[in-house]
Amino acid sequence: MKIWTFNPATCVFERGGRAALAEADMAVISDHTDVHVVRDHAAPQRWPTGEPLVVAGCEFEREQFE
Repeated sequence: MKIWTFNPATCVFERGGRAALAEADMAVISDHTDVHVVRDHAAPQRWPTGEPLVVAGCEFEREQFE
């Protein structure tokens, strides 16, 4: 499993671990079969293929996290 957490100061997702996930307001999780988005410590939501993710005015493509 790969985890990226969003850094609002730089507007980028940075690789992190489970500890970073617990503290993050926004994260992306790739489990080698699908990609999920976690917002505000809620349950992970599937990130549909082909749809961009917009966070703090920055756009990200799902393929960057596969």
